[in-house]
Amino acid sequence: MKKNLILAAIALTSTVGFAAGNSATDSTAVAKAKIRKAITIAKTADLDFGGIVITGIGTSDTAIINANTGAETTTVAGGVITGQFNTPAAAKFNVGGTKSATYAVTLPGAAVTLTGSNGGTLSATAFTFYSTTAASGTNAALNASGTDILGVGATLTILAATIDGDYTSAGFTVTVAYN
Repeated sequence: MKKNLILAAIALTSTVGFAAGNSATDSTAVAKAKIRKAITIAKTADLDFGGIVITGIGTSDTAIINANTGAETTTVAGGVITGQFNTPAAAKFNVGGTKSATYAVTLPGAAVTLTGSNGGTLSATAFTFYSTTAASGTNAALNASGTDILGVGATLTILAATIDGDYTSAGFTVTVAYN
């Protein structure tokens, strides 16, 4: 019996010794954090389709504001638009945040309704953007100072039955968010 107790104690000691000596370490794990300044957006100019002269006959034409230059291109295949006056302009926004960070731009997905001063409505659709730092798909970037200028354009459809007057929309939303 005494011999069995001694053997059990030796076995227990060697098992404990083996378990204590069986360890491993790995020092390749790192801790990470991304810290960014809050991204900001502030409108500096409204989207302006300028003045459009219509015939009141035909089907429909479009006026397209270029998000980069603010220039307006019109289609006159429908015989509605005969001329332009006043200066059109893209909407402009100052974007700020962490230098050299990329961000996603979300524009209105649905038509924005412009209501006429004499009645009637128009629809602005197909919104586009241009970033002075990096224009690509739905993403843009802040420059080395953490700023960017975002231009927004759209397409306005004018029907032959459009009532003359001044048309204005409620505000439309442009959202920026870090990638």
